[in-house]
Amino acid sequence: FFYGTAFVIGLLEIMAGELETGVTRFIAVSVKTFVLCLGAAIGMQIIIPKGSATAWLEQADECGLVDLDSKWWRVPLYLLCSVSVLGQYRFPVVNYWRGLVVQLAAYEVQYQTLLQFSQFHATDFLDTASSNVLGDMAAVVTACSVQHIVDTLRYYYYARVLHRHQGKFSSFGEMSYSITSGIIRTANFIGIGRRSNLDFLHMTKKLQQQREELHSPTHSRQEIKLDAKEEKTLVEAIVTAEATSVWSLLMPAVYQLVPGSLIAKLWFEAIFPPPTEDGEEQDSIFSNLMVTSTSLALGLILGFAVVQTAIKLSSPFLSLFKTDEKSEGAQKRKLSRQNVMFTINEGDATSFEPKEHDDDDDVISTTSELPGLIEALAADAPIENVPASADKAESTSKGEPSDGMPTMLKHSDSALSTVFEKPTAVPTATSDAVNADGLEKVVE
Repeated sequence: FFYGTAFVIGLLEIMAGELETGVTRFIAVSVKTFVLCLGAAIGMQIIIPKGSATAWLEQADECGLVDLDSKWWRVPLYLLCSVSVLGQYRFPVVNYWRGLVVQLAAYEVQYQTLLQFSQFHATDFLDTASSNVLGDMAAVVTACSVQHIVDTLRYYYYARVLHRHQGKFSSFGEMSYSITSGIIRTANFIGIGRRSNLDFLHMTKKLQQQREELHSPTHSRQEIKLDAKEEKTLVEAIVTAEATSVWSLLMPAVYQLVPGSLIAKLWFEAIFPPPTEDGEEQDSIFSNLMVTSTSLALGLILGFAVVQTAIKLSSPFLSLFKTDEKSEGAQKRKLSRQNVMFTINEGDATSFEPKEHDDDDDVISTTSELPGLIEALAADAPIENVPASADKAESTSKGEPSDGMPTMLKHSDSALSTVFEKPTAVPTATSDAVNADGLEKVVE
């Protein structure tokens, strides 16, 4: 659960000049990791009888006891861990070999160089820095090599099945096509391949026949016809034919190399300060600040969670005493104002768009009511004498009832009077439609 990869990517973005994204990611990773560590410490305090601090200090004696150089299972164990990483990244099983090659190359270069450099840098961290640099370099070189090989083989395959090339390829091209198509058939036969790849391979002859008929002057075919399933398979094949992203091969290897546990260790030592040589505990102002501020923030979040849970559980009972009806949008806006963990769904119009006759006093329900308000403000007229907008006047001329005042202003005069104090310069509305910029200028 620790954000080691995001920590490294944040530093990479900062060095690449993407300061806003990099700094945001870096700070977010640091704070979230501390929250995870604090939560784990509280959980250990509840479960472990001797206390979480004692357990943390005692576990240090259990680290580094295994001599990996003498174990035959060092590399198989690493590959097994790498498989779990690829599963977490939802890597296609048939492509596992690509990720494993890059991961193993990065690990072996890092591990072997660390063993060599540690003999000369026992008192500093230059051995760690050098081995990490070389390990990442090996990962990049291997990932780019694998990408080139895979794209070369796939180029000839998709050039034929997508009819990007007519006629026969060279001997190498024909071999590449045969290898790729054989891999697709074999992977589907043993149950680890994508069915859509095999379906499209079977569609090749049908597409080729229809294409020849379409270009034949003696045939009546006017278009290539596919059913819905075949169209979906064709689109997926076109997307799959794109070049392999080197980052898709590189990120699982970086994930294995990043210092997620070191970030956690940093924060755990802030929560459980190690004793000094004389046996006294260290007093760190920064550690105290982080623990205090984070625990207070967690308390606020948990408090809102308790309130929301209580409201949901008691809603059937409270509905008996409900005196006003609020729209779904108004209720969601209320939650978003009082709860920092509540997120408005931008894809759901009801989560932020006011419905007709919302009870929110600070929202103007329709833009058609704005021109009359702005005209009144421009003329320095009182709120209660706001003239009707063009839409309102038109509805009145048609015989529809209208009192000449926006609906929302009837019950929120005082609120609007406070917001729309006498502006120094107010644009006069010249049309029914008023954009957001015009309203912001009026508010200013």
